[in-house]
Amino acid sequence: MRHLYLTLVSMLAIVIAGCTSPYDPIDDTPSDDPTENQDPHAEVIPGNPENPEDPQNPDPGSGTTDDAIDYSLVEVRPTFQGGDANKFYEWVQKNLVYPEQAKAEGVQGRVYVQFIVNTDGSMSNVEVKRGVDDRLNAEAVRVIQSCQIKWTPGMQNGKKVRVRVGMTVPFQIIS
Repeated sequence: MRHLYLTLVSMLAIVIAGCTSPYDPIDDTPSDDPTENQDPHAEVIPGNPENPEDPQNPDPGSGTTDDAIDYSLVEVRPTFQGGDANKFYEWVQKNLVYPEQAKAEGVQGRVYVQFIVNTDGSMSNVEVKRGVDDRLNAEAVRVIQSCQIKWTPGMQNGKKVRVRVGMTVPFQIIS
């Protein structure tokens, strides 16, 4: 029980801290492009997400993580099966398969992953931000990509938006 509590507390701390990497360079070079000077967290994806026929509505899985709003900054956070990110964390833990060879070699640690919850509730752009071992990294990505359950999308200014979510996937050998 103590292990579960510590794991949940550490995951919550990472979600609260935001999903930006301390290794991302800051570019404060002035630009002539007026869209670069806008607050990226104030932007909403153009088009009507309710109408897939709208030519202004981009494919919900397309784009980069740059056009998504951080989980900690979005007005209404996306939810998973009626719960918050912890509910998804529980789903990941239940479906995670520890790679046998890594377990036999005693490889353990935390894999920090990031993904996008799209305006249609699907997930995309799953990537490892800080990994441990290629096998553990691959399993963390696999389990997240295998989830076919849709999220309730996040909202900003009354509109559905893409939200960047980060989470830690712990791999610990319990003897």
